[in-house]
Amino acid sequence: MLDVETTSKFWKDREKCAKKDGWNLDLLDNLIDIMRTRPFTPEEAKIHKVHKLDGKNKGLWELHVINKAHDWVLKYYIKKGVLYLERTGGHDDALKADTEIDDNELIWL
Repeated sequence: MLDVETTSKFWKDREKCAKKDGWNLDLLDNLIDIMRTRPFTPEEAKIHKVHKLDGKNKGLWELHVINKAHDWVLKYYIKKGVLYLERTGGHDDALKADTEIDDNELIWL
């Protein structure tokens, strides 16, 4: 099982998703629980469009929490047994470049 570390921006983003946007945080929390405990199945990875980011977000990964009504994403990386949650929210908000990670390992895909 992976430990989880978050940024203060992640918590602010999460609060905004619930209060302002009215999104169901259970969807996000369920995905985080899966990420902590096991790899995504190939079908889950496809549904959530799990992919590596580049450019100013080099070294980070992104998944889509839901893909129908909203473009809700989670930006994260995994390193040395820790799942780091960086940002969440709409594509534009979550992809603001805050961190560049050069040496990470994706072990749960």
